[in-house]
Amino acid sequence: MNLQIVSDSVNRVGGKNYTNEFTMSLSEVVDAENNDVYINVQSVSYPLTIKNVLNDCSFEVTITFLNFKEINQPSQITFSTGKVVLPDGIYTLDKLISALNSYVEEYDIIIEKTREGKVGVHFNFDIEYWYQQFKSSSGYAYDGWRDLNVFHCGAQFRRLNVSFTLSEKLKYMLGLDEVEFNEGYTAYWGKNLPDIMDGVNKIFIYCDEVEASIVGDSKSRLLAIAPIELDGQGSGELFTYSPPNIRRKLIKSKITELHLSLRDSSSRLIPFSAGSVNIECTLE
Repeated sequence: MNLQIVSDSVNRVGGKNYTNEFTMSLSEVVDAENNDVYINVQSVSYPLTIKNVLNDCSFEVTITFLNFKEINQPSQITFSTGKVVLPDGIYTLDKLISALNSYVEEYDIIIEKTREGKVGVHFNFDIEYWYQQFKSSSGYAYDGWRDLNVFHCGAQFRRLNVSFTLSEKLKYMLGLDEVEFNEGYTAYWGKNLPDIMDGVNKIFIYCDEVEASIVGDSKSRLLAIAPIELDGQGSGELFTYSPPNIRRKLIKSKITELHLSLRDSSSRLIPFSAGSVNIECTLE
């Protein structure tokens, strides 16, 4: 018996079906209570819409201006962007670097790829900041606005400290979890290659109606495993994979619907942004 499992099929039991977790009602009862019934996955098709940047991808820039000598000024002034969270979405490495640069270029930080495919971060210390002072309620020794002043913060003056902090996930994705600096500490680059999918390279398809089998060091109701296709992510096209010929036995029950979920190796639901999943099976 051929069976097509579709994530956006009508769910008779109510509720809402999602691409990564859904219930599919069967057109007829499968009597696995009185018979040994096996399910064999022939192919898996899923949309290339897997989000790899979620709300835990963030950064913060902190700049400290040192050795201010203006009257009634503190010895240093610190500016911080606070935590900046990147918008959720599907990012290639080039798109992720471009998005970060759109935020940090104004602070004279540039992120780029090296020839080896790694990621480097460069700081420009040979710049000038213009600033203007105004009499505050606490009182300065002058009234109104003063003339514009120039704060020289070139590398030779050592008057500027810049901190560029990435979230742990973003550091890993960019290969910046381990870095090495140049001699002048004006740039650093990752020791590791980027992993734009954050270690997620397989889709584990679980079905509540199959008997549990050993997966790693535990037992789970695993139906099939499919690799994640990197090329074309964000295009919305379907990627089709034919897994090895492995039969899974159905649980002893009269089955009227199938409950499926698509997860990564850490049991997190695969974050599709659009599209539907199609799984072609046979029942034997």
